Amino acid sequence: MGNEQSYAMQCSPEKCVNDISRVASKDEPYTGAEAGDFLNRSLFDDLGVAPLNRPEFATLREVWVKYDEGRNDVMTRGECQAFLMFVSKVWGDGSYDPPAQSTDRSPDQRDPVWSRIDREVFGKVLWEEIFGAFWQSPVCGVPSHVGVQFQQLFQAALRECGDADADELATIDAVALANRVLRSVKAPTLAIRAALNAIIKSGVTIGFEKFLQVVGKHFQNAMPTHNRGQGDLYGEGEMPADFGGTIYSFAPMRMPGPKNSYQLLNCGEATLFQMFAAMRQAKVEICMSWWLFCPTLPILRGADVGNDAWKDAQGSLPQILEERAIAGVHVYILLYDIINVAPLAPIVDYATKFFADLHDNIHVVRHPGMHAWSHTHNQKFVVVDRVTAVVGGTDWAPGRWDTPAHPLFDPDGAVHPGIELTRNKLHVKNHVSDWWTCPEKDIVADRGEVAAKKWQDVSLSMVGAAAGDVALNFRQRWAWIIKERSDLIRDSYFRMVAIPDAIVASEFDQEVWKQKVSGGISLGEIKDQLAVGGYPSPNVSTNCRCQIVRSLGEWSGGLTFSESSYYEAWIEVINSAKNFIFMEQQYFISSTGESSARNRIADAILKRVELAIEEDRSFRIYIVVPIEVGAPATNYYTRKTLIQDAKLIQDASTKDDSMSKDASTADNKHSLDSADDATNLCLMSRIGALLRRVDSKSRWHGVSPESVLSVCTLASIGKSASGRWDVGHVFVHSKVLVVDDRVAILGSANLNDRGLVGYSDSELGAVLWDEDDGSGRIGAVKDLRLRLWRQYLGLAGDGSTDYMIGNPASVSTFKLWQQTAVGNHAVLSSVFFFMPRDTITTMKEWTHLKKKYEKMAPNVKAASLVDPSRLNQVKGQLMYYPPLFLRDDKRRGAKEKLQTSLFSKFIYL
Repeated sequence: MGNEQSYAMQCSPEKCVNDISRVASKDEPYTGAEAGDFLNRSLFDDLGVAPLNRPEFATLREVWVKYDEGRNDVMTRGECQAFLMFVSKVWGDGSYDPPAQSTDRSPDQRDPVWSRIDREVFGKVLWEEIFGAFWQSPVCGVPSHVGVQFQQLFQAALRECGDADADELATIDAVALANRVLRSVKAPTLAIRAALNAIIKSGVTIGFEKFLQVVGKHFQNAMPTHNRGQGDLYGEGEMPADFGGTIYSFAPMRMPGPKNSYQLLNCGEATLFQMFAAMRQAKVEICMSWWLFCPTLPILRGADVGNDAWKDAQGSLPQILEERAIAGVHVYILLYDIINVAPLAPIVDYATKFFADLHDNIHVVRHPGMHAWSHTHNQKFVVVDRVTAVVGGTDWAPGRWDTPAHPLFDPDGAVHPGIELTRNKLHVKNHVSDWWTCPEKDIVADRGEVAAKKWQDVSLSMVGAAAGDVALNFRQRWAWIIKERSDLIRDSYFRMVAIPDAIVASEFDQEVWKQKVSGGISLGEIKDQLAVGGYPSPNVSTNCRCQIVRSLGEWSGGLTFSESSYYEAWIEVINSAKNFIFMEQQYFISSTGESSARNRIADAILKRVELAIEEDRSFRIYIVVPIEVGAPATNYYTRKTLIQDAKLIQDASTKDDSMSKDASTADNKHSLDSADDATNLCLMSRIGALLRRVDSKSRWHGVSPESVLSVCTLASIGKSASGRWDVGHVFVHSKVLVVDDRVAILGSANLNDRGLVGYSDSELGAVLWDEDDGSGRIGAVKDLRLRLWRQYLGLAGDGSTDYMIGNPASVSTFKLWQQTAVGNHAVLSSVFFFMPRDTITTMKEWTHLKKKYEKMAPNVKAASLVDPSRLNQVKGQLMYYPPLFLRDDKRRGAKEKLQTSLFSKFIYL
C-alpha cells in the first residue's frame, strides 16, 4: 500500500514523508478514547479487549455456540461467565475473573460485567443481548459496525506491509488507506484533506484507535443515511397494504406472443441444467448475479449420463465460459461481496481470482464492498443475449442441486460427490475447502449410509421480452457500480468495463439441445432423462403475461427512491385471491399487529379470509415452510407469525401435551378472542377470531381456523445401502406464491422486511399470469402447483390422480392435504424419536434429541426406530407443523431487528 500514487490527494509521497518527519517530534502519544458512561462502553472494554483485537463476528458466534449447552441461544449465568472468561483470555488482557456465583445480588458478590447484560431475567442471557452488549456501543466515537470494517482494513494493510503482528501502521501507508476508504464513499474533498492532515500530524506511525477516530467520523458522515446504524432499518409506519391494483415496476407488463415463452422449474436439477444450456448457446452476452457462487460446481450428474460425467470439462462452467469468451461473447458476473462475514469472504476471493486470467472477455465485479453493511445482494439469475433468462432463488453453489424426489442416499454414486456442503454450526464455511478447489475429493465417507441435506427450490425460465428486462436490471446495477464505486474497484480489485446499451438481436437457439457432451449424449437427451416433475408437464401452455419485479435501492442500484415492486406484487396478487392461496417460503415474518415487522403480507391474507366470509364463499390457505432455518430466532418469528402467539404459549402449559393425532385436535389451541389481545395474535388465531363472529346461517359457522389455514413442512425418507430407514427435513428455500391457479410470483425475495422494503436487500422476481389461449391446455401456473402437490402428497407423477387436487378451495382437497400431512407426521414422529412434535417444547430439548441420533452408529440408529415397517404408510413429503412445537422458547427485545442486525448475515441464505 505504501507505493500508491494517490494517497494524499494533491500531496506527493516525498512531501508526505517530509511532513511526517517535521511533526514527529511534536506528536503526543494517543491514549485512546476516554471511558464513557455505562451506555458508551462495550462489553469488549470490560473484558480488556482492544479495538484492533476484537474477534470477527463469526468467530465470536462459534465460541458462543460452544458454551451454549442447550443450543437455544440462551445461556445460564455460569455458561455466560465461562464464555466471557474465554473471550477475555484469548483476545483481551485476561483480567476478567468473575466472583463465585451467589443466590443474591449483594454488592460484594455481584459481577459488574454480568450485571451489564443481566437486566431482565436474573441468571439467563440471550444471544441478542450479548451481541448488543458487545457491538451496540460506539468505539472511538464511531458506531461499532464502522469500527469493524476499519479493523479488517487496518489489519489487511498491516499484512500487505509485511508487519501483520504490529499494532501500528506507517503513516504513509495509513494516508493511502484513508484516502482509498474515504473516496470509496465519495466523502467531500475537504473532509478527506482534513483526515489526511490529521494522520500526517500523528507521527511516523499511527495506531488503530487514533486512525479510527480520525477517519471513521468522516467515513460515517459520508455514508447514506439508511446505512449509518446497525439497528432498525425501518420507518415508523407500516408498509402499505394496498396499491390500488397497480405494480409500479421498472419493467412493463409483457403480453403473450409467439416469441415469449415460460417454463416453471422445480428444484435445482432443472434450474441449473436450464442455466447450463442457455449459456452454451450464447452468441453475444452472458450476465449473471449471485449471492453465493462456486465456479467448479458440476451440472452433469446422474447414472443416465454416467457416474463420472461430472468430470467431463464440457459439463463445467469454466469450460463453457472460456469457450464462449473465445468466440467473442462477453461474460459479466456480479457477486455479492461478503467482506463483512470473514468465513464467506474467501469464497468471493476464490471466485474472483478463478476468472481473473481466464479470458479478457470475462468480467467479474464484487459489490458492495465496505460501504453498505447491513444489506445483501440476493438477486440470483442468469440472462443470455437479453433474450433468455432463468430467475429464482437458486445460487450456483453446492447444496442446491437436488431433484423433486429429494433422495436421502446415493448408494450407486449417481449423484456427484459434494451434493451436500459440510457446514459448521453457523452454516458458513471457514475457508475455501477441497470441495471447491478439488471436487474429486469427496467430503462424505459413505454416501450410501450418510443422509444428504435436501433442498427445495423453484425458478422461472423465460424467453422473450421479459428476459430483456432482467438484462436491463443487471445493466443498471453494473452501471451504478461503475459510476459510484469505480475508484474502489480500480484500486482494489480488477478492471471494469461498461456494458453496451444495445447488442445484436438474437433468438434462443433450439439447436443447443443437439449439442453433445459426456460421451456423445446430447443435452436434449439429458433433459428428457431428468427427474419427473422438474420441468413442466407435456403440452403445458406458455401463453402468459409476465412482469419482472424487484427490490432495489440507493446502495444497490443508485435509485434516489427505492423500488419495492416485489412487495407491491405480493400485496396486489394476494388482494386478487378469490379461492385459495398457496405459498412456499423460507421465512414467513410479517406484521400481525406488532411493530417488529412492517410488511403487511399477513394482514392482506387475513383480509381475503374476511372478504370470503362476508361473501359466503369457500377460501383456503396452504403454507409450506422449513421446520428449521439455521437460527432459533428466525424459526421463532415464523411460528409467531403463523401459528403461535403469546397467550397460546402461556396457556398451553396447563393443557395435555400429547401429540395431535388429527388436525381437528388443534381447534382449541387458537381460541383467544379478546380485543385487548388482538395485537398479540398469530395469523391462525386472528382467523379464529373472525370465524367466531360469523352468523349462524353462514357456511362459515362452526368452522375452525385449521380448516382454513394449513401450515406444513417437508420431510423425506429413504433406505440406506444397508437397508436402514432414515428421515431428513427438506430445506424449503422456495419463494413462491400461487393464487387461484392463475397467477404466481417467484424469485429471490424472502417474506420478511429486509427482502421487501426495497432499500435493504436487492431482490429480483417475476409475476406470471396464465392467459387462456383457447387450446384447452393447462396453464403454466396451475401445472407448477399440480407438480408440487403430486410431489408433496405422493400422487401419480403422470397426473392421472390430479382430479383429487383440482380444486384447492374444496373441502375434499383440503381434507386430503391435511390428512396426508397429519398422517405422515404421526408415523414419522412415532418411528423417529427426534422428529418435531408438540411434546418437544424447547430448542434445547430438540437439539439434544437430534444430536443424540446423529452420534449413533448406523446399526444403533436402525435399532432406535420404533416399528419402521409403518414408514411404508408415508405418502409423499408433506408433514404437519405441530402448533405447540418449541412453545416454551421465548424471545425478548429486538424481534424483527434481528433480521437486519449484523450477525443475521450468518444465517441468511
